[in-house]
Amino acid sequence: MCHTRLITLRLSRTGTARFLNFRTGTVILKIEEPELISDNQELLHIYQIMTTPAQTTQDSEDSLYPIAILIDELRNEDVQLRLNSIRKLSTIALALGVERTRSELIPFLTDTIYDEDEVLLALAEQLGNFTPLVGGPEHVHCLLAPLENLATVEETVVRDKAVESLRQISEKHSSAMLEEQFFPMIKRLALGM
Repeated sequence: MCHTRLITLRLSRTGTARFLNFRTGTVILKIEEPELISDNQELLHIYQIMTTPAQTTQDSEDSLYPIAILIDELRNEDVQLRLNSIRKLSTIALALGVERTRSELIPFLTDTIYDEDEVLLALAEQLGNFTPLVGGPEHVHCLLAPLENLATVEETVVRDKAVESLRQISEKHSSAMLEEQFFPMIKRLALGM
């Protein structure tokens, strides 16, 4: 048996992070000797202890490790690392699966504010191709919030790319969904709300 603790960390690279929960900002760390946890490891809170079979945990952690690196790079201060990770968003989404992409990755991207136009442009471009990654046309509405945010940024190139992506996903909306979700967003954008 191995012990895994679900904890919250400051944005640093302490420990051996294997998985990131975007919505809560938590990281699951494999702690070889749980009694060695101390304040100087920048732990803020320990939420719960889970016991899992070592074989299963190791396999899943190893398969998620490259994804965890890409996810970590989404928050990196280095613009080039962030840009590279944004360009691999589809890989991250595939690894997370459609449910976690909708419930964690998309809200994370909506709430995270990138200030570099190049990163925003790449994000707007990627989101236009995300329909299958969020579960198909019936879930495409979850892409509206981040694209709406991108359609309001100051840089014209980013806005244009966001609008192009919105056009792409609008083709996937049913008439009812267009009326219920897409048109109100267009109205907000037109009125500058």
